[in-house]
Amino acid sequence: MKLDYKSVRVYWNYHRLDIEAVLDAVVAAGEIPTQPKQKPPVLLMYVKQCCDRILNRQISRECWRGWKQHLGIAKHSKHVDDATAALLVFIACWRVDHPNKPLPKLSHLLVMMRSHHRNAMTLETASSAKLQYQWEMAGCQGRELPRYLASHGYKVATSTLYRWGKFQKRKHYSVSELAEWKRLAKEKRYGT
Repeated sequence: MKLDYKSVRVYWNYHRLDIEAVLDAVVAAGEIPTQPKQKPPVLLMYVKQCCDRILNRQISRECWRGWKQHLGIAKHSKHVDDATAALLVFIACWRVDHPNKPLPKLSHLLVMMRSHHRNAMTLETASSAKLQYQWEMAGCQGRELPRYLASHGYKVATSTLYRWGKFQKRKHYSVSELAEWKRLAKEKRYGT
């Protein structure tokens, strides 16, 4: 591994809690530990099973190989460290929200992973408590249904709503109908 400022910073971010625990132990004990505890590597097969469950389908070999190449994992490796496993799982979560977009750069993935946000929420739906309250009490028009679902973390296009059936832009959906649409979106997106 090439040692430069960026690689040291990435290593620090991956192992921050481990490094801080070792430093706390050194300060408390007054002596330097001889051998740090090694975490066992994670089986890549187990990580793939977790990603399959997140996507609610089996990932193809080509797709899985592309994800591994994107992260720089060797072709025939069977184990990965915790950080790489977490990145693979995050890619699966990101793919649920963005099924047709190409994978972002590794640096962008790390930033998105740290920010813990879902891109389905627009600024208007995330910041407007008045709009949320209005939807929960009085329902909404069909043209507002994608924004309502986005406020609950489900990014659904209007064409997808038409495909799911019985969607009309001009219809007013009651609170119970909104709950049904939310249940349908959860079922279609997460398979529960």
